[in-house]
Amino acid sequence: MKLATSDQLIKHQREQEDLRAQLRVLTSEAERLAFKQQAADEEKLKCMHKVERKTQEVSALQLEKGGLTQTLREKDLLIE
Repeated sequence: MKLATSDQLIKHQREQEDLRAQLRVLTSEAERLAFKQQAADEEKLKCMHKVERKTQEVSALQLEKGGLTQTLREKDLLIE
């Protein structure tokens, strides 16, 4: 009886150690994924800022083009 209880105790301790090891692995994986998520979020933010700057550049160029087109039309009318 005492041997069976001792074997059960050893088995239980091994199971607990296995569960602790699994917990450490899962915790490590969760931390790694959180770090990757943070890096991805930062990269997304950089890309969004870049897109915003490019959008502003395009808008400015379109305004400039519109102004130049209007000037060209006015000069064409003067030439005619």
